[in-house]
Amino acid sequence: MLFSGIIVSCIVHTHFSLDGNWGDALIAPACIVISSNVGSRFSGMGWRDLVQLILPSTLSLFVATAIATAGSLALTLVSGLHWSQVLMAFAPGGLDALIAAAILLGMDSLYVATHQVLRLILLSVALPVAADFFERRVRAEKSARATSGVSLT
Repeated sequence: MLFSGIIVSCIVHTHFSLDGNWGDALIAPACIVISSNVGSRFSGMGWRDLVQLILPSTLSLFVATAIATAGSLALTLVSGLHWSQVLMAFAPGGLDALIAAAILLGMDSLYVATHQVLRLILLSVALPVAADFFERRVRAEKSARATSGVSLT
């Protein structure tokens, strides 16, 4: 589902000789659909759940934004590309939303899409590895506590 839009776009552009500008008549409804999809992920959540997520979400956003900003500044100095485009390519967020934003801002959407897809692939590989590492660490700590007679409760 993540790459279906990119695959369909590749097929349509290569087989039907379309240019990259579809105009606001198609982009605006697409942005509405994307926003509705994102909003639907919050269905069933209560206010208490949302309030509990504010601090960790905000901290995560600031850390990811700081990393993206530092990386984009470094790459801009080395490559000579425009900083706003490099920042959009490194920015944390949804693949579809960032590509749509790049199109609306007149940036090279292929550049942004490529970096975002690579970021997602890296996360898809790195997260299971990190989760396995931390799970083994927690199990080892529990095992050490159990053998030493320390209660976990």
